[in-house]
Amino acid sequence: MKPIFKSLLFLLPVMVLHTSEAAVQKAGNPYTVKEGDTLFDIAQAYYNDGSQWTKIAQDPANRGKIGGDPNNPIIHVGDQLNIPGAQ
Repeated sequence: MKPIFKSLLFLLPVMVLHTSEAAVQKAGNPYTVKEGDTLFDIAQAYYNDGSQWTKIAQDPANRGKIGGDPNNPIIHVGDQLNIPGAQ
């Protein structure tokens, strides 16, 4: 086996260990907010693009669940958020 592939195989378990809670719940559209979650992290897990957090923040089903101002949203542990367009 070439040395580069041995290095990559060594990193694979490390990458798997750093999978976020949001990525684990990809099966459905609802997501329950966990301690330490941010909309950016949730969007990164669902859309592979954290900058898409506004899709979650602006979804009508999430109205009243996300506080703060539009540039600094606040989510609360235990809230159930809808993740629009998630597969």
